[in-house]
Amino acid sequence: ILVYAEYQSQFSLPKNKFNATGGLVAINTVTRSPLYSGIQEGTDYAAYLQLEKAWSRMAVSGGAGYEQFMLNERAEGKPVCRAGLNYKVASYTFLRASFGQGYRFPSIAESYITTTVGPVSIFPNDQLVPETGTNLEVGIKQGFKLGSLNLMADAAVFQMTFDNMMEFTFGQWGAVAPPLYGAGFKTLNTGRASVTGAEVNLSFQQKTKNLEIQGFAGYTYAKSLALEPNQVIAADNSNKQLTYI
Repeated sequence: ILVYAEYQSQFSLPKNKFNATGGLVAINTVTRSPLYSGIQEGTDYAAYLQLEKAWSRMAVSGGAGYEQFMLNERAEGKPVCRAGLNYKVASYTFLRASFGQGYRFPSIAESYITTTVGPVSIFPNDQLVPETGTNLEVGIKQGFKLGSLNLMADAAVFQMTFDNMMEFTFGQWGAVAPPLYGAGFKTLNTGRASVTGAEVNLSFQQKTKNLEIQGFAGYTYAKSLALEPNQVIAADNSNKQLTYI
């Protein structure tokens, strides 16, 4: 059973190119399944406010929120914020930058699932801690024309960091007995990690009297890195300590 409710209010000053949006969100989830070890209940609450202001060449936005999660008897909360900027350099040239924070509480499935899919077993982990992260991006967008063909090129670089990142991890988590000998996957907090990269996109559009053609091509390069590869993240069923390495 899932119940979702949201209240949102908006305020704007069109002459000043100013907008404000705020709201409250509540989500309640109750599961009754042997897959999740019986009855489990999760409740999420959030409050948020976002402000936007535009000038002739520049637009800025900023927002903040507070998220509160409860899973059975566990309860934790954290504030998060975000900010963005867009600057019009020329008629078809735009610079942008954005920063955001993320917060993810362990789900019912990650915490309580117990199942077998073919030769693979999935094990629960009710000791997971929330994952937090930040995202920073800087980019430029350039529009131009080739005859009747409209093109838009976009390039950006980004940096994401994660603390207490949650990942499905293979190991011996169950009783050592045939045929699987306790092997399978369990969600673990794997420590700090980063993802750095860049992307380039090109879109085009061409219109004739009876036909419109659109297309898009892009390339993304990303490098993922464990920042604490030697940190002990768990112990398997034989009490062997495990690290990212």
